[in-house]
Amino acid sequence: MPINKSIRSNFINDYIIYGAGEAGKQMYQSLKLNNKKIFCFIDDNEEKQSKFLFRKKIISSSKFEQILKIQDFSNLIIAIPTLDNKNFLKIKNKYKKKIPNIEYIPLKNKLKSDIISLSDLSNLEINSILKRKSKNINYDLLNDNLKNKSILITGGGGSIGSQLCRNLLNIKCKKIVILDNSELNIFHFKKEMVRFKKVKFFLGDILDVEYLDNLMKKEKINIIFHAAAYKHVNILEENVHAAIRNNIFGTKNVLNVAKRYKKISVITISTDKAVKPKNVLGITKRVSELIALAYNDKNFNSKVVRFGNVFGSKGSAVPTFINQINEGMPITITNKKAKRYFMTINEACFLLLLSVKIKNPKNVLVLKMGKQIKILEIINHLIKIKKNLNKDYKFKIKQIGLKNGEKISEELSISKKLNRTSVNDINVTNDPKYTKKKILELLYLIENNKN
Repeated sequence: MPINKSIRSNFINDYIIYGAGEAGKQMYQSLKLNNKKIFCFIDDNEEKQSKFLFRKKIISSSKFEQILKIQDFSNLIIAIPTLDNKNFLKIKNKYKKKIPNIEYIPLKNKLKSDIISLSDLSNLEINSILKRKSKNINYDLLNDNLKNKSILITGGGGSIGSQLCRNLLNIKCKKIVILDNSELNIFHFKKEMVRFKKVKFFLGDILDVEYLDNLMKKEKINIIFHAAAYKHVNILEENVHAAIRNNIFGTKNVLNVAKRYKKISVITISTDKAVKPKNVLGITKRVSELIALAYNDKNFNSKVVRFGNVFGSKGSAVPTFINQINEGMPITITNKKAKRYFMTINEACFLLLLSVKIKNPKNVLVLKMGKQIKILEIINHLIKIKKNLNKDYKFKIKQIGLKNGEKISEELSISKKLNRTSVNDINVTNDPKYTKKKILELLYLIENNKN
């Protein structure tokens, strides 16, 4: 039955903003100053979808195409300053038959400044920087293992923990329990999740065994994603005791308590810095891997998932580079030959959830990271984006040398041998591991400072 024309034209004069980054925010404010109405934001970055910006929903382009079947619009503004002409035309050609007025507003020309922002980088742009193909993320693959489950995320207010939660909202799990020892992390993330009743927040510490026990019992937890860890290389070099307590004994606490409730599965999240570690972070994470592997047996499901860097996470180098570029400061790099494994945070978290499907892997699981990327290449790509917005931008790259504990490059496994699993983008290592008895002896020595 044809749709009534008056219904189709209800919002015909409302504006659609394509891009929910800094440029999109500024465009919204500019339109509001001119008394224009905005219907929604479109963004193909899955981390932003289903969120609200200025009380307007952020939707995917595919969702917008569904809306276009029942609603007419006259104005679409593309507010992605990093977009090149080829991709602008791709978007324009997609909608030009249904939307008469389509504009591309480069940030420099119409908005406040030539500031670049991580949130303005499209998924296409990020995958281009990382030389990775976009992955098709199918949440239906996860429902068999996560449907109707109560899921605990330790360190749930951090970059990985919070993104795991966002991804889980696409799945029919029963409950998502966020545990974090940072009041500030909980404050900000709770505001974002306020509409989702199945997300619960708890301020607590994995070093508090009694608290962990009460939480798992009260919330009837089925699966734990253990993301809580201190992760900053340079800080941990100066705070060894804190790193050992949190990363090693915190992991032991989570596993000990979970094992009391035999039906709980634990996925411990690790890093490529645990491979042939050269720093406190790597050593403590390698020990935590060995603990988690030693606890795995026929009565208790304990897995480890290891991967490299996620692009643009809190405390990582990319936001620092962007800030230095925007402030006109020298861009600092430890070594121009330095390289790292990278993937998008959304892909990493989807694969973490998918790892639940792998039954008893026996060793450390490793996400397929592709080839390592030179840090200098990432810097040059960000400089190119800046120069597209400001042709007069002058820059200086300053090599400052590797700090204590830093490496030129990383590795994904100790044995260098990776075997396939039942999930295409997840491999399993053949790295050395030890019995639970040996691990407990090691922990006793560490705890009592005897070695």
